[in-house]
Amino acid sequence: MFALFKHRNNITHYAHFLFLLFIAAALLVQGCGNKQKSDSTDESKDPGSLAVLYLQQNRFDEAEASFLRAIKLQPKEIVNYVDLSLLYLLQKDYDKAAKQANAGLQVQPGNADLLLVLAEAYTQKGDTQNAVQQLNSLLQKDANNIKAYYKLASLTGTGGNTAQAKQYLLKLTVLVPANIVPRMQLAEILAGENKTDSALY
Repeated sequence: MFALFKHRNNITHYAHFLFLLFIAAALLVQGCGNKQKSDSTDESKDPGSLAVLYLQQNRFDEAEASFLRAIKLQPKEIVNYVDLSLLYLLQKDYDKAAKQANAGLQVQPGNADLLLVLAEAYTQKGDTQNAVQQLNSLLQKDANNIKAYYKLASLTGTGGNTAQAKQYLLKLTVLVPANIVPRMQLAEILAGENKTDSALY
């Protein structure tokens, strides 16, 4: 299931790795917050919580149905849109993922999780322009969103725009100074430009 991401280079690899962690955490957030969580798929449960239990049992069709029911019953509950769009993303149904993320954004414009999912759906569909647009929209709301900068560095780097990728990586060295990955990628770009790595320190 997690084979959906193609690691074209180190920047892309790390950006997708972070996104996988985000997906795993988001899909389980409801279940982890329930102190009385049970392995039983009791139909009397809240449909959103029930969907999470189905996910834990790899019952994806039932999880989808429960998320859809949860959205119908609680159309303002944004976490159900996030979780369902992530489920579609993991199933490689990028059109449905984008549709569900957009539906959630109608309820809560600028939601960071939905914008990230939407950007990933566009990326997997080969629509880099729209992916970048969603990430820039996210940064307008949250100028220090680390996941957005990683994704933008990946998209611009693989697209050949190393100058822009360098700017995103420089920003990451400020936001996450203890993380060596952005510095390593920045060093590779600078080496390709026959420059020193003085900008890293």
